[in-house]
Amino acid sequence: MIRPTNAAFSPTEDGGSLAGTGLDGTGFEARQGIKAQDPDLYIQLVASGAFDPAGDVARALQTELKRMNCYTGGIDGAFGPGSRRSVRAYFTQIGETAPTEQATIELFRKILLNDAVTCPVQVQAAAPRNNSNAGNRTRNNTGTTRQQPRQQPRQQPRQQAPASSGGINTNNLGSGIFR
Repeated sequence: MIRPTNAAFSPTEDGGSLAGTGLDGTGFEARQGIKAQDPDLYIQLVASGAFDPAGDVARALQTELKRMNCYTGGIDGAFGPGSRRSVRAYFTQIGETAPTEQATIELFRKILLNDAVTCPVQVQAAAPRNNSNAGNRTRNNTGTTRQQPRQQPRQQPRQQAPASSGGINTNNLGSGIFR
């Protein structure tokens, strides 16, 4: 049923799945070879679990999603917020809603059925620097930074109090303070 490929595989004892170097969920090139030669067979193999990872499903999902540029974190098997974000990014690219954001075999198989997705590169904005003098620095033609003098706020001229007899300013005196 399977045409010869460069992948090394052998049927397992239960006869229901394939195990080996190329078909255990990690051999992208081997999967693509089968998919190119016989797309219907590829779909059957995915559905039967032939490409299911032998170990940690979360790691396998992270690996696939990273290959598609949907996952930018480290492949650690911890399916946290970054992994769930990558699942949403993947399904956004194919125009569908994710059936789940949990690391499941069903999710893995669904992703393998449409594994030619490439998510756009995510550009993260640089965090603003907390520098009180940031606005006062400029670059000169040599590429070095120099400190600009800080402009002082404009001050309104002070009004002079009218002179009073005896040299005491009585404008702000309340009754009863001096007798």
